[in-house]
Amino acid sequence: MKSVLRFFYILQHLQCGRGLQNTKKLTNFANMKSLKFLYILILAISFPFSLRAQINAEQVITIGKNVLSMDDYMLAIQYFNQAIKAKPYLADPYFLRGLAKISLEDYKGAELDCTEALK
Repeated sequence: MKSVLRFFYILQHLQCGRGLQNTKKLTNFANMKSLKFLYILILAISFPFSLRAQINAEQVITIGKNVLSMDDYMLAIQYFNQAIKAKPYLADPYFLRGLAKISLEDYKGAELDCTEALK
């Protein structure tokens, strides 16, 4: 799990354009599409292991935020759906799912999610 978190940290620094020292191997992934593919591949590989444990809604929300920042709205919505199933009383996943739906031009769904977030 620490290696996945380290990957997210490196990915965020590469996205922001700051770069990191001693990451010569990662400079080959300068193309954003290859970074996105690698990110989704790591999630796909690590996801079955997380199914065995109880879903940690905060971690799922964090992953959803990262996916949302990479403009993969459908995958982000899936993560927010998991967080809502685990803890339906939290407002953040409803709000973030609403943002993703706005980006997909699903305005009615976004309105429903944002209304639910306000409750």
